[in-house]
Amino acid sequence: MHSEVMHSTDTMPRTARLRYSLVFFLISVWLFYNAIGNINFWQGISITILGSQFFILAWAYRWNGANIFGKNRTGRFFTLTTLATAPFLIICWSTWGIWRILFCRRPYTEIDDQIILGVFPFFHQIPDDVFCIIDLTAEFPRCNFRNGVRYFGLPTLDGTSPSAKDSLEVIEQISTTRQKTYVYCANGSGRSAAFVAAILLRKHPEWSIPDAIARLKSKRPEVAPNVDQVLYLELMQKEMTAANVG
Repeated sequence: MHSEVMHSTDTMPRTARLRYSLVFFLISVWLFYNAIGNINFWQGISITILGSQFFILAWAYRWNGANIFGKNRTGRFFTLTTLATAPFLIICWSTWGIWRILFCRRPYTEIDDQIILGVFPFFHQIPDDVFCIIDLTAEFPRCNFRNGVRYFGLPTLDGTSPSAKDSLEVIEQISTTRQKTYVYCANGSGRSAAFVAAILLRKHPEWSIPDAIARLKSKRPEVAPNVDQVLYLELMQKEMTAANVG
């Protein structure tokens, strides 16, 4: 099994990180306040634990802590860190699982003859002709895949983007091999969509960012990169243009 991974740092603007951080911090304060005033001991403990999870998330978004859940260089979790965030991860995985069963009708979409964009895949849902996987989740362990598949881990918080440096390194590697590649995040619409848009900009230098996003939406209508992920694409386009000129 061939595994190639690297750590990733989000490239969100400072104001955006602070916005996410502030929301989670206020939720944690509200939960702590309710825990203090709760006369039931065990309810108070439960609310305190939940409040601590949102406080950890606030810290992660404030300081770009994409590895806050303990996802290591192989796409697996570091036990102690995972235990510290286990309550949130359980809620996250449970709600995602319900969404996956009830509402996800199309787990993946072929964008072109090389790139597939999708959700966190179950083993049987990875096409047989895929020989490269790019994982942009920080909150999920790496998916199961067969021997011989190359794995690139870019742990990225939801709503954010991986670093331009790490992104460029991965894009250059998959561009030289031309192997069928499955790119995923939790829902296949934000983090992974922004990364695939960057791949398209690398393949088609004449395209604009709206062109790349429009192509994705024509293939997968649920694609919805946010403002910060569009800023990531602007940075990626500048870096790729500079590399081509150089």
